[in-house]
Amino acid sequence: MNLVEFLILSICAKVGQGSELIRVLFSSPISRVGKLLLAEIGSKPVTLTVLICGMLVTYLQYNAYLENEKIEKSFQIVEEWETRGYQAAFSDFGQLVRSLEVEASDLLGDSGENIDGPTLAFVQKRLVEPDVNFDIAISRLFYFFDKMSLCVEQALCHEEMLVEYFGSAAQSFWIYTIAYQSEKRKRDPEFGRYTEVLFSTLSARK
Repeated sequence: MNLVEFLILSICAKVGQGSELIRVLFSSPISRVGKLLLAEIGSKPVTLTVLICGMLVTYLQYNAYLENEKIEKSFQIVEEWETRGYQAAFSDFGQLVRSLEVEASDLLGDSGENIDGPTLAFVQKRLVEPDVNFDIAISRLFYFFDKMSLCVEQALCHEEMLVEYFGSAAQSFWIYTIAYQSEKRKRDPEFGRYTEVLFSTLSARK
């Protein structure tokens, strides 16, 4: 039980004590008019408060249920990443990028330290060139990040948890594959759209 639930239940307990006090007053030897006044002034606010307390507790319990569902779904996303080849595909993608950066450094004499420098442009351009192995791995990763971003956008997954786990990987992936994504969108305008949404969300957090 969290602090808010504790406070609400405490209020409800006080209301219960108030109801008992009214019952005692009703049983005392007072006039019929007095009883009617007590019923009018006392019972309705108490009943209303009890209803409100019940609604608030139900609302909090429902929110807790939704939060647990989001966390469970997020764990499923992480499990898919680790067990269905997406993590391995990202590792292969990272090795590919590093090899292209070395190639760029040899050809261009660029250290690659500037993220917007010639090395990045070289890698982005090379990733667009037709290669079955590149294409399969990159398309699989776009599919995964699209799926994850859509889950967050529909409030089915826990955004903070997934951003913490995948944020760095998603940002790096998007930066290197912008040209690839643009080329794919010539045939499929929706390609990588949710990955782009994810990248925008991550950029806004900086």
